Amino acid sequence: MRFTNTVLVYGNHDRHVINIYESGEWTNVADGKYKWVHYNCERLSEKDIDWMKQLPEKAYFEADGWSYGIAHQYDNGYGTVESRYAFDQYWNASYGAECDGKRRLIFGHTHRQCIHTLGEGMEWINPGSISYRRPDDPDKTAHYAVILDGNIQLKSIAYDRTLQLAEAKRLLKNDRMMRTELQDFMFFFGDAKTSRDPL
Repeated sequence: MRFTNTVLVYGNHDRHVINIYESGEWTNVADGKYKWVHYNCERLSEKDIDWMKQLPEKAYFEADGWSYGIAHQYDNGYGTVESRYAFDQYWNASYGAECDGKRRLIFGHTHRQCIHTLGEGMEWINPGSISYRRPDDPDKTAHYAVILDGNIQLKSIAYDRTLQLAEAKRLLKNDRMMRTELQDFMFFFGDAKTSRDPL
C-alpha cells in the first residue's frame, strides 16, 4: 500500500487485528468462536501487518491556519472532550503547549459524526464511520468529513452493502461465526431493526 500526502493513525481494531495475527490464534478457530477479526487475519499478509504496525497512535499537521491533532480515540473508552480544560490537557500532553493558535482535534471510535465547538479556535471533530452505526442510529450511509479552506463539511453517501450482507449470510448458513458478531452485521448491512434482533 502506498499513500502520498496523507496523515494516518491506527485504530483499536487495527491493533486487535495485529495482536490476533501475531498470536496465530486465527489459524485454528473452532466453529461458533469465529469472529470478524479472524476473517480479516485470513485475508492479510505479513507485509500488511508490518504496514499497520508502523502507523502512529497520534499525528499532528497544520493546514489553512489551523493546527490539527489526530487520534482514533480520546480515551480508553468512548469518552468525548466536553470542556476547554479537557481539550487543553489532552492537547498539551499529546502535541505540546507551545501552540496557542486555532486548534482542532479529530477523533473517530464512537462512530458518531459531529463537530464540537468548545471556544474560539478550539474544536473537535468526528468524521463518523463508513461502516457501523450505533444501535440508536438507523442511518445506513457512509459518513465522512471534508475540510476545505478551513471549513468543515460533514457528509454522507449511500453505497451498495449487498456484498457484505451476502458474506454474512454465507457465514450464518455454515454456522461458523459467532452469532453476536453477525447480529451487528445484519443490523447495518441488512434489514434488522436493531443489532440485537435474533438471527
